[in-house]
Amino acid sequence: MQTKDDEWLSSDDFVRLQRGDGAVFRRVYEKYVGLVQYVLRRCGVDAASADDIVQEAFLRLFRRAAEIQQPAAIKAWLVTTARNIALDERRKRRHLVATDRDDVAEEADASVESARRELEISLVGDLVQDIVRETGDSTLSDFYVLGRSAKEIAAQKGEAISTVTTRLSRVRQRFQERLRARIQLLRDGLP
Repeated sequence: MQTKDDEWLSSDDFVRLQRGDGAVFRRVYEKYVGLVQYVLRRCGVDAASADDIVQEAFLRLFRRAAEIQQPAAIKAWLVTTARNIALDERRKRRHLVATDRDDVAEEADASVESARRELEISLVGDLVQDIVRETGDSTLSDFYVLGRSAKEIAAQKGEAISTVTTRLSRVRQRFQERLRARIQLLRDGLP
């Protein structure tokens, strides 16, 4: 049973549409473009996006008209296709926003990590310098800050390597105790 909406497109025109006839396609476009735009507005799609979606929906119709079985299905096919494109675009935007949020969170985490690392380096440097000032011995600074080996330090100071390694061991112990104490102070919120 044909409805009034079906009568505007003859069977011959429908076959021509399925074969890609531009003149028939233009008639279909003119008939349904307003309806598709209305549906998209009702779906909350902004005007600029709606124009793109309308174009994509009709392009898909042009490419896939042969899949449509009867003229009465064109209207429903276009409305459904446009709505699905709009939903896909909305999902993509949400995904991009979520991805952007993730990127910002990762950058913030990296920034916090970098600041934390700089604080640790500064703290270690300050502790090394405090111990060097107190002891008057640069062994710890030479080893950790300048990167010299125990053998190089021993040669520079004219001492046995065992003397340097024993001194490093004692100074490391003092350093670790002070580092733990300073970290505890920082955790407690004291300067």
